Amino acid sequence: MRPTKAQMAALRRRDPVLGARIKHLPSFPNFPVGVLRGPYFHVLARSIVYQQLATRAAATIYGRVRKLGPGPRFPTPAQMLALSDEELRGAGLSGNKAKALRDLASKIVSGELRLKGIAR
Repeated sequence: MRPTKAQMAALRRRDPVLGARIKHLPSFPNFPVGVLRGPYFHVLARSIVYQQLATRAAATIYGRVRKLGPGPRFPTPAQMLALSDEELRGAGLSGNKAKALRDLASKIVSGELRLKGIAR
């Protein structure tokens, strides 16, 4: 979705360095529309899984992790915490990616990280 003038002004105020650069940019005629929809945890988790992997390999691993949950969707943060490292590694995740997913899930479950208003 295209940012509004008010959103662009707020961004310029929030980050003066970026704001100075934005003034010199042309308008966004073909601003990309977000293709990822759904809970923010799932979007962030997908980003972690896909980092530095070929798209096909990442899609395969993401699909395997999805199947570890009880339903057809990617596991929720609480469900992610219930999975063992062996299950995550068995799905093809590296140790670091499994750790990152569990850390993200843990911070969401504990309330340390609140994703609800992140898009605002």
